[in-house]
Amino acid sequence: MSAMDLVPYEGTIRDVATPFDDPTARVIIISSDNMRFRVHEKIVSLASPVLADLIHRGRLLFKLRLDKGVDSVIQLSYDGRTVELFLRWCYPVALPFRSIEDLHCLRRLLEAAREYETDVSDGVAECALREAFGSDPLGAYCVAFAFGLQDCVAAAARNLLQTRFSELDSPHLDLLSAAQYRDVMRYHDECGLVAHHTAVEWCHEVPYLIAYLEPIPSEGLPQPPLEWGHVKCLVAGPAPQLRWTNGDIDDYCVAPMFVWKYLNAVGDELQVRPAPRTVLEHSTMMQVKGTHCPGCAEHFSAGMSALRRRLAEEVEKKVEKVKLPNTA
Repeated sequence: MSAMDLVPYEGTIRDVATPFDDPTARVIIISSDNMRFRVHEKIVSLASPVLADLIHRGRLLFKLRLDKGVDSVIQLSYDGRTVELFLRWCYPVALPFRSIEDLHCLRRLLEAAREYETDVSDGVAECALREAFGSDPLGAYCVAFAFGLQDCVAAAARNLLQTRFSELDSPHLDLLSAAQYRDVMRYHDECGLVAHHTAVEWCHEVPYLIAYLEPIPSEGLPQPPLEWGHVKCLVAGPAPQLRWTNGDIDDYCVAPMFVWKYLNAVGDELQVRPAPRTVLEHSTMMQVKGTHCPGCAEHFSAGMSALRRRLAEEVEKKVEKVKLPNTA
């Protein structure tokens, strides 16, 4: 019972808005910041056996000191906002997940729900948690893991991959043990290695790669020397050794040098941020901007866009096979 005190309330009391200002409600709950909630005993007792017990104790302890029309008074150690959200959870009214302002608010609400043994399976917590994926990805994982939100744990773990390894930090890390924290960092690191190797392996698959670069005619274009895996321009002309087949049609094209530069650059970024989104973001393309000649500029966007989409799909496929952090 460390989270609440069964004592008569003192100080300036502030009433809250509907539905917790009903004068016919005969139980009063006081928050740590002196917000007064009038609630119906049957509703909160059905939702929380712990509150039912506290209401009973409050009735016995203070039966000679209660105001007229009040059956019991209990004071909780949670602030008014947390108590309000928790009671809305107990009441048969919808609790919009957007009323949970941030991850800290959600954590306090889940702590109260756990302490008062209230079921939170209505999906509100999951929706609110996903809202925090962008602002505090590691914190979202910590909260999902600590409070057993199984539908969100895997999604929160994969969401971590969109953040650089060195930037993963959160004020909610205290919810994890050292072993649990090490496990989630292991997951991020292994995904980084897998994603990095996926991009680097493509550097050695020239015939496979050029299938995603649009073949173009070579008549009248300069013909620089061609070497396997070391070609200079997309418009370099026919290269029989790089011949690839698309259905029943044979096409000839050459992968430009900036493809190798791009794959190495995106591979390095994938090692610290191993998400498909890393491949598709414009920032990785800017690292190779200006390295292709004017002759292939008109084909650059279409060819590289196709290659990047395919690489992103391959990264996602490989990363999904990495073992997720333990949830026990």
